Amino acid sequence: MHSLWIFFLKRRPFTYMVIFTLTLVGLYSLVSISKESAPEVVVPIGVVTTTLRGASAEDTEKLITNK
Repeated sequence: MHSLWIFFLKRRPFTYMVIFTLTLVGLYSLVSISKESAPEVVVPIGVVTTTLRGASAEDTEKLITNK
């Protein structure tokens, strides 16, 4: 890893060119990626309902529902 740093420190013009190229590619990507004002996001949700007539919510949770 140390030799990599030495390589870039000794070749500063090459280092600046690499940084400049990466910056241009990043800016181009930022502009060219399509964006939506309200993208559709699907969140998977499952709802399970348990009922026990005449029982309270706490009793239903304790007696029927397994988490």
